[in-house]
Order: sequence, then structure tokens, then C-alpha cells
Amino acid sequence: GSTITQWNDKSGNAKNAVSTGTPTYVTGGGVNFNRSSYFLNQTFSMNLSQRSIFIVMQETSHSDVAGVFPLIPTPNSGNDFQTTTGFSIETSGGLSFYGNNGGYVSFLGSSSLLVKGIYNDNMNGTTGSGFFNGTNATNVTANYTAGTCSGYGIGGRWIGGSMFGSYRLNGVIHEIIVFNTPLTTTQRQQIEGYLAHKWGL
Repeated sequence: GSTITQWNDKSGNAKNAVSTGTPTYVTGGGVNFNRSSYFLNQTFSMNLSQRSIFIVMQETSHSDVAGVFPLIPTPNSGNDFQTTTGFSIETSGGLSFYGNNGGYVSFLGSSSLLVKGIYNDNMNGTTGSGFFNGTNATNVTANYTAGTCSGYGIGGRWIGGSMFGSYRLNGVIHEIIVFNTPLTTTQRQQIEGYLAHKWGL
């Protein structure tokens, strides 16, 4: 129940995110978002065309286009989903991985309520694939090559140069792991096994 003031980056790169509002700790692990809180870091850069992102999360109640993990575009005056250097991870049609105005869209999980699970998006150049709890859910070919983001948020959306007042998450995020390279099948399964054991999935 304690309020969390910072989402710590455990990679050793100190790309921590500072909270706004009152995200709270959930017994057993995880951060509860109440549609008014979020975390923000504006010093994180990564080539989005080479990535593997794992998110362990669940919704408390469903709201279309609530932000989960937006990657802020370069320059940061734009919207997370509209440019080649930004990326929106949101609760639309399932957990939606959305870039370049639909140049890349991947949907994982249920469109009515995202249950606790491991959501994974891999990208190698323009070839993408999505996995839910270790099962291939989608394969996507992007019509563009993604560029480099300038930061990230957690629990909201980056719209018009800021963490937008609407589109906030009502749910729990247990863990996020970001790799700056696509993973092989064996590597992905190793991470999924680790997360499944850790979070009782």
C-alpha cells in the first residue's frame, strides 16, 4: 500500500523513472496504477528496430487506449504512436504494440480485460512477433524501420509532448524487461520461464 516514488532501472544504467500521482506497492510485488498516476524518464534512448520487450501485468478494469509503456519519440514534442521514433504500448484490442500510425500494430491478450500474464514483443528490423504466456500470438511486418526513442513512461500515454491527462492505466504492472536486441527462441523461453516462476504464472 505504500506510495512508490521511483521505478528503478535494475540494469545498472540508472534510467530510473520518477512518479507523478500515487502509484502504490502491491503485496507480493507489483505497482498499482489508479488511472491518475504514472512514471516518466526522458533520458532513455534505444533503437526501436532492435528490441525485445517483456511486460508482466494485468488490468483491474478495462479502458481502451490506456497507456502501459510508451516510448517517447525524438523529438519529444510528438505522440508516442505517430512517428518512427516513438512507440505506444496500450490497452487497445488487447495489449497493443503500436508505431508509426499503424505501420506496426501487434495485439496480445484479450480486448475486454488483460489478465495477469507475460506479454512479449520482439522486433528485428521490420520483422515483428508477439507472444502471450509463451505462445505465438501474432507476426507482423512493419512498413517502416523504427528509429531511436528519447525516453519512456509507465502507466500512461505520451501525447503532444507530455504524459497526457487521459489514457491512464487502471491495473498492476509487475515487471518490465527491455532488451536492445531481438531474442532467439531459446533466449525468449528462458526469460518467459524466469518470469513465469517469479510471478506464479
